[in-house]
Order: sequence, then structure tokens, then C-alpha cells
Amino acid sequence: ELAKKADLVFTVLHGVNGEDGKLQAMFELYGIKYTGAGSLSSALSLNKTLSKLVVKNAGVPVADGVSIFCDDYKENPSKYTLKELGLPDNVIVKPESGGSSIGTTAAYGEEEFRKSLETAFKYDDYVLAERFIHGREFSVGIVGGRAFPAAEIVVKPGEFYDYTNKYSNLAKEICPAELSEEEMTRLQNTALLAAKALRINSYCRIDCLMDEQKTFYFMEVN
Repeated sequence: ELAKKADLVFTVLHGVNGEDGKLQAMFELYGIKYTGAGSLSSALSLNKTLSKLVVKNAGVPVADGVSIFCDDYKENPSKYTLKELGLPDNVIVKPESGGSSIGTTAAYGEEEFRKSLETAFKYDDYVLAERFIHGREFSVGIVGGRAFPAAEIVVKPGEFYDYTNKYSNLAKEICPAELSEEEMTRLQNTALLAAKALRINSYCRIDCLMDEQKTFYFMEVN
């Protein structure tokens, strides 16, 4: 009732319920105007597996990976090895719909992979395991179909932008990122294509990785 009285609701909630389309769908049902992506875009975007499928279909490069359901894994763990899944030795394992990199770990080899799965399943019934891309990480802000200069996120060698690096001021953010004009344009176009594929016409932030061959890979959208 309070939200109905507002001219516009600013949605600044994070994670499950606030960012996954549920709140947005409720606003839409009640005819309440709000900021940010719509319910469909929000639902697709927070789910890392579904968002990757959507942007891949639009021609955006993504890391090879598989989604694993907790019940299936518990029923027959031997099926879910790196070899059986066709994954390389070095992978990153993350809850499918989590935020802030909580429950996300890197694994090298079968033993670490098993531990990473157990960790991720504490936070989600579905887990995404994908090839670990060694390279530089970037974030591109988009507002109203316009991509702003990308920021580069720098962590210590051998680490990735996990929860500790995000919230302990251990990572550096360089904006604008030190890229050539061609690379910056290509990165921005990659981000715009991903946002368009996910039908986000308001604002978002697209996270990407660049490998040694200077190919940009979509990671996720915020």
C-alpha cells in the first residue's frame, strides 16, 4: 500500500528476492512503477546458467561449463567428475543464483573439485562449474543502451575476485581500464550485446574476462 502511493519506487535491494525478479513481478502485478530491469530480465540475469545460455545464443562468448543439480549429484557422485563432465583440470565452481561470490571457489583437480561442489551446494541446489579463464577482469556499466568506459578489477596473481577481495578492499579498480581504443570498443559492444539479449533496457553492469588471446567472455550481469 505504501509503494502504491509513490510516483516511482527505487529498487536497490541485492540478491535473492530483491534482484531475481520476484519483487519486480509483484510491482508489475500491482501496477507500481519501479526502476531497473523488469521481472523477466531480472530472473534470467541472476541465474548464471540461464543468462549464459541466453547471451551465448546471441553470439557472446562464454566459458564452457555445466550445471549440476544437488539431488542428481548425491544420487551418483561418480558421474560428476571433471573427466566425465568434459571439463579441464582448472575450474571455477559457483552457486547458480548466488551473489557477492559467496560459495564460489576455484578448483584444480578432482579432489578440489569435489570440495568446491560441496561448498557451493550449501548455498544453492544448482551449481555452475565452468572452465577457469586466466586473464583480466572488467566491468562495464550500461545505462539506457549506452556503455560507459570499462573498469578493470585487479587482484593478486593467482587469485580471483572472490568475496574476500570484494569486501576487504584488497582488489584495485582502474577506471577507465588500460585498453586500446579497439579493445575498449569491442568490450563495450560485447557488454551491450549481452544486455540486449537479456532484454535489459534500463541499467546494469556486465562483468567480462579477457583471455591471453584477447577474447572477451561474458561472466555475469548485475
